[in-house]
Amino acid sequence: LPPLTDSIRDNMDSAMAEQFNLAMQQVLSNALEGMRQTREQVDAAARILTGEAGPEMMGAPVEAPVEAPVEEPAMEPTTDMDMEAPAEEDFAAADAAQAGDQELGRARR
Repeated sequence: LPPLTDSIRDNMDSAMAEQFNLAMQQVLSNALEGMRQTREQVDAAARILTGEAGPEMMGAPVEAPVEAPVEEPAMEPTTDMDMEAPAEEDFAAADAAQAGDQELGRARR
């Protein structure tokens, strides 16, 4: 910023150079502060992923989730069940899969 201010001072006048310098310092200061805050938020989010910190570091209070009790259905004993063998099933395959003993075009291992 100082070389640019000097160039404005040389080509225009000192008052304009000083006004430009003050305006740019304010703009750059605001931008720098915004980047600092963003970096801190990204840091906090990364800590959540590594388990070093909880989501409360992101600025929002976090409440513990309320879990409802899970009731499992009663199961009947399966030892007396009649197990029938399935009838012959039709496992159709594409023609290419039914090639059988045809050469594959490469040597066997």
